[in-house]
Amino acid sequence: MPVKNSAPPNASLRSSKGLSWRDILPLEPAGFAVAIVVLGFVLRIWLAHATFFNADEAWHYATAIQNSLREAWHVSLSLYHPPLLVFVLYFWRKLGTSDLILRFPCVISGTLFCWFYYKWLKLVLGYQAALVGVLLVTFLPTMIGISADLRQYPPMLMFVAAGAYFLEDALQRDSWPQMLLSGVSLLLGMLSHYSGFLVAAALELYVIVLAWRRRVSRRLFLAWIPAQLAGVALAGFFYVVQISKLAAARGNESAKLMANWYLP
Repeated sequence: MPVKNSAPPNASLRSSKGLSWRDILPLEPAGFAVAIVVLGFVLRIWLAHATFFNADEAWHYATAIQNSLREAWHVSLSLYHPPLLVFVLYFWRKLGTSDLILRFPCVISGTLFCWFYYKWLKLVLGYQAALVGVLLVTFLPTMIGISADLRQYPPMLMFVAAGAYFLEDALQRDSWPQMLLSGVSLLLGMLSHYSGFLVAAALELYVIVLAWRRRVSRRLFLAWIPAQLAGVALAGFFYVVQISKLAAARGNESAKLMANWYLP
């Protein structure tokens, strides 16, 4: 007579729905994310050390090596970017002038962007999406290359990711200090690259929709307003002192030569 097996069918196999990240990862999700970001930092450091400045990086460095911060500001108006990176370089160059040392602020910014991106995704989509997201932004060759260059993109990405994270954290915890941190981060992103204005505008619409649906408290909304007013003032200021003048110079010979150099 056959012996009846009392174990349930497929008892030795675990359903994929029953698996947790504890069963798959050797570390907690947060620890695994830290390990990913640290490895990404090493890759960025290696690339920043292994390559020479390109012409664009040299241009940014040459803009920063002025006799005074005021002169650096005036020279930076010829760039097609806000001046934050030039200001950082003006002081940072005193620590050293090797390619690696000069690129180090961008390496740090690009690495911190990965961490803030992970923290933001974890809040809005959970651990699984956050871990996939941090893997992508940490190890995609384009993201590594951007972070190892002396360009405005790494600080802009860091600040806007921090702004998005602090904003979501403020909304979930009804925390006005986090809302202020979000505003400051986004303003710094605007000072890093003009793409930061687009991110700030998108997040502004996000908050307006939530407020219209009565999902933002009164004190949180009041804490959100100052950074928005400052952002509008910043946009107007840069339009007057830089953007309008660069637009007016598009037809001159030097602008055409620059376009012919960039486009290829």
